[in-house]
Amino acid sequence: AVGQLAGGVAHDFNNILQAIYGASEMALSGLDESSQAGQDIEDVIKSADRGSELIRQLLAFSRRNVYKPQPVNLNSLV
Repeated sequence: AVGQLAGGVAHDFNNILQAIYGASEMALSGLDESSQAGQDIEDVIKSADRGSELIRQLLAFSRRNVYKPQPVNLNSLV
């Protein structure tokens, strides 16, 4: 259950990071990278990269806890 939750959160958070990364790349393309604004956006991109690495680790954790369905005797549960 924890693995499934971690996987779901990781995917959702990765979508947010990709939007941040994409917008930052677009903003950087219109700036001089040596300007203060360019350096600030580079910092945002580096932070998004670090966040993506954390997501990869979280997904690796969630995959180790793969849900394995097993047959269940419903009569014994009722």
